[in-house]
Amino acid sequence: MTTTKKLIVLLSGPIAVGKTSLREKLISDFDFHTIQSSTYLKDLATTRKIDATRHNLQELGDSLDRESNFRWIVDNVALPLISSNPSYSRWIIDAVRKPEQVEHFRDAFGDSVLHVHLTSTEEILESRYNARKKSEDSSDRNIPYNEVTSHPNEQCSRSLITLANIVIDTSKLSPLEAANHICKRLKINTIN
Repeated sequence: MTTTKKLIVLLSGPIAVGKTSLREKLISDFDFHTIQSSTYLKDLATTRKIDATRHNLQELGDSLDRESNFRWIVDNVALPLISSNPSYSRWIIDAVRKPEQVEHFRDAFGDSVLHVHLTSTEEILESRYNARKKSEDSSDRNIPYNEVTSHPNEQCSRSLITLANIVIDTSKLSPLEAANHICKRLKINTIN
């Protein structure tokens, strides 16, 4: 029996940079499967009877970081999902926030990991954030952009650009173009 090599794409970048759009494109057009830390955090918040606001989920993630030395996203989220789906070879983790998380993924999966950092101009990010806020139905939609971007997790996520294998400017590439760029690097057939 042959084992298919796993491909693990880690996405990082500022809020409203396009991580979700890129993730969805990789899933729909390139047969990637998602690993979402936010789903795990929301489920855990429900179990612990915590209101699942953006702030509370960030605090819960920070608490798990401290408790697990940043390993929870690998040990409690990624490894169980990947091992329970052995036929899936392509995985996308749509939000790593800390350098330690990136390093734990690299330790666990070696050269199967490709860390992609997304970037854009502040003007575009703020515009996307404000447009997204209008369509959201949550208590978080009243948080101003400057408050969100000053949070330590946001600042840390932005700093991951220095650890990335690839940096993609989403003001210059559409989600499909960005997905093609990633797939070329991974030697996956691209879509015109």
